[in-house]
Amino acid sequence: MTKCSLLTMGFVCFLLATSNCIGKEHSSEYSAIDLVSLASRLENGTKGVESIELRIMTRAGDQGVIASARVASTGPAWMLVSDRVDGTPILICSEGRALIYDLEQGRVRLFDSAHFEAFAYFANGRIGVDYGLTAGPDRLSIDIPSLIAIGSDNLSAGQNGDEWTLQAKTPRGGLLLAHVRPHDKFPYSDVQLYPKGEKEPVISVDGIAVNRPARAPAPRIPSEKVLAIKLRVMLSERAALNPQARQDESAAMIKTLAYRVALREPTARVDAENKYGNQIDWTVIEARDKYMSPVLRAIAERQPPVGDAATTRPGEPAKPK
Repeated sequence: MTKCSLLTMGFVCFLLATSNCIGKEHSSEYSAIDLVSLASRLENGTKGVESIELRIMTRAGDQGVIASARVASTGPAWMLVSDRVDGTPILICSEGRALIYDLEQGRVRLFDSAHFEAFAYFANGRIGVDYGLTAGPDRLSIDIPSLIAIGSDNLSAGQNGDEWTLQAKTPRGGLLLAHVRPHDKFPYSDVQLYPKGEKEPVISVDGIAVNRPARAPAPRIPSEKVLAIKLRVMLSERAALNPQARQDESAAMIKTLAYRVALREPTARVDAENKYGNQIDWTVIEARDKYMSPVLRAIAERQPPVGDAATTRPGEPAKPK
């Protein structure tokens, strides 16, 4: 699997209090321990799970990544991994095809056969938020019990109508927050982790909807012919399976994110150059991103990618009018 993770942090699962919650199905009162006991791992293919749709957000300072995804036993499966700042997609995988934004090379990588995997979990002292391409099938797995286990102190529960809030203090003084509807078969709608003193989460798994109608249509990746009207396209028949190719795919996504951060924060450019071991022409990178990102956002927003906003690729002569 190709893994692209902006923020991977975590903790060992040292607390997961459980109870059988006998008789709680119709109770109006739930303790924090009751709510913890309702947590379950969500994964497509599990008995009773016909579809999962959700969003995973990771943040570092003002930068971040949002991965939205849906898997279903019937209907299209898709995942969209985007820059949190402006919504530019870094990876789109939809209906068995995929597209990667390769900013360093000024092109997109198009895969005519590809599927995705996305995971959120806590293991071996780390929170893992991983996603990438695979030969198939599409897979979405959220280990809610391990994620809420970070709340080791001061567990509390509060009620707002049919929804309950589970709160706990993290070992570093932050806040774990989850919203739970105890009467639902799959009760957790989100899990969020806030650092100490901050008002925005650094990790959020939210909008969890199980066995519900799709909230949005699957993004449609245009054909190579349509994409080539606006973009340089590197075509691959299928997502690479050998380790080196998977590493190359991952590197392309990570570099695109790093370069876009550096364009917004010039102080990060030296770090990018040191990390990738070359002199980067930031004028060229900026021109490429300015040209390519609106085209890619149009695809992510389910719009035609070949409007009139940009007609000339960076480095090409202007087209005659």
